[in-house]
Amino acid sequence: MSDTQRSNGMAYGPYGRRYTLAGNAKEVWAFDKEGNKDVVATGIRGNDIVIAINGNMYITEPVSNASKRSDRSRIWLVRPNGEKQELDYGPKFANGIALSPDQTQLYVADYDSRWIYSYMVQPDGTIGYKQRLIW
Repeated sequence: MSDTQRSNGMAYGPYGRRYTLAGNAKEVWAFDKEGNKDVVATGIRGNDIVIAINGNMYITEPVSNASKRSDRSRIWLVRPNGEKQELDYGPKFANGIALSPDQTQLYVADYDSRWIYSYMVQPDGTIGYKQRLIW
């Protein structure tokens, strides 16, 4: 790959595709086993990604300018068909994301506050019941 567009987070999906967050392009890329690239979603300057067994992608988008800490980070859901939905706007600097082994909880680390937040993953893939979990 000649131009990675400052790619950061990467994860593998349930069908062996590798997903990459191309920050400068504000795109989510998917690569097949032969290395062919598809643009899955646009308009997200992602940092970290985790992918559920059903193919739903959860992505952190920290503030784009680290000096503007008055801004907030976003948590995105990108469905396998590329449909995107903002799930949360509020962590100071979301940097780190994971699913519980049973995929009923989503965990997001907030670098600035040093809190880890937990969310319940709803049947439709959205999240709810945000709680500060660990400091």
